[in-house]
Amino acid sequence: MTGRRTATIAAVIALALVGIALFGQPLGHDEAVYALGGKLLLGGDASPYPLHRPIGMQLVAVPGVLGGGELGFRLPAIALTGVFVAAAWALARRAYDRGVAAWTVVIVATSYEVVRRGTELLPDMPSGACVLGFTAVLIGGLRPGADPARRWRLAWAGPLAVAAFYLRYGALGTLGAIAIAAAIVWRRQLRANLGPLALAVGLTAIGLAPHVLQSLDATGDPLGMLREASRLAGRAYTGEGLVFYAGRWWTWLGPAAAVAAAAGIVAAVTARRRGDDVSAVFGLASAIAFVVLGLQAHGEARFVLVPEVLLVSAGTSWLSARATAGRMRGTTAWVGAWASLAIALAGTGWSTFQAKVTFEPAAGAGAVARRAAAGAPCQVWSGQWAQLEWYSGCRGEPIPAAFEPRSARSAAFLVWFDRGRRQDPAVLEAVTREASNPHAVPVGGSYGYGAWGSATVYRLTPR
Repeated sequence: MTGRRTATIAAVIALALVGIALFGQPLGHDEAVYALGGKLLLGGDASPYPLHRPIGMQLVAVPGVLGGGELGFRLPAIALTGVFVAAAWALARRAYDRGVAAWTVVIVATSYEVVRRGTELLPDMPSGACVLGFTAVLIGGLRPGADPARRWRLAWAGPLAVAAFYLRYGALGTLGAIAIAAAIVWRRQLRANLGPLALAVGLTAIGLAPHVLQSLDATGDPLGMLREASRLAGRAYTGEGLVFYAGRWWTWLGPAAAVAAAAGIVAAVTARRRGDDVSAVFGLASAIAFVVLGLQAHGEARFVLVPEVLLVSAGTSWLSARATAGRMRGTTAWVGAWASLAIALAGTGWSTFQAKVTFEPAAGAGAVARRAAAGAPCQVWSGQWAQLEWYSGCRGEPIPAAFEPRSARSAAFLVWFDRGRRQDPAVLEAVTREASNPHAVPVGGSYGYGAWGSATVYRLTPR
């Protein structure tokens, strides 16, 4: 691998992500929730932060809140994607060698899901970077031949695990999977490192204590917030995520990452016979994580970015040891990397366009409500309440099943989407029947209509 080629592909990815950020895709629902959380953290007026959302994302959203527009959220998201990719390099370097680390970075950075999510304000990249750091610390301290003088660095696993958890509560499953896999494969090394590991566990317990206290105060159950997050995970049936990870997940990787991940499975299965303990840990941890996360929630490729890195790095090591030397090997690998990047950029461009035309009516409806309220306290009801609250400045709420238009204040709005989610047609009937001359303003997008169709803003005046 040449540094010039690596720098070229990195520059193309960075420029593409900045271009996507400049395209001006409005915030999605989850992003708007985190943005409102950041606003609340800065002392602004916003709806209470949902219990099932990770509190660390409030801090991550602060630069975007201070920056104002979408670009203020997109650029930090790109930076966090860079941190995630750098963490993947550090892990592969610690686990294998520089050559494997370099190819792991190229393959991960050109995979579809990493490029597609590279500009979005979501917890998966920052939390994933912490999990990868946690894994690197365990490898450095527990693998056979580890330097005994550096054993106390294992204590850093505690703070990294805590950071990953507060950035994404779902990281607990991946952290547990990696810890269990390491304990099984390196059980002898555990006994030689009880002191540092005990310190790591103690630091973890101290770090998680505020969460436990908050959960007890809010729900009466130390695990109440986690149970709430699991309840709202959006799965249609138990095991829905398993079906996704066994089948459709591979299509979200891109060709290079899919081949490397498949090779990673082979590497894990044959690891003990080859004396490759690290690949055994990576394979076992990935398998446990897929099962835990697949049972916990619906499947999304962004939920398993860490297992992707583990399998890709193990697969890259296995392939590099078996590939024929010479020019053909390097040429074939680079063609695969560029093909993966081309597919990722094409798919990301299309999905970004679709998100823009879907979310634009929500942003436009928020602007309509903001102008109509003219600075007065206001309320907005919508199936997409978080986006409407962010863009309108009004307090947002989901549309209740028993909606009472008569309860509306002087500056109150209902935002209705033609094909929106979480909205009952009976509510619209009640508005047009019971509200006093609701003023309706239709809102469209600059490039047509997306999945939700156009929006209509109803200003509600009580009788």
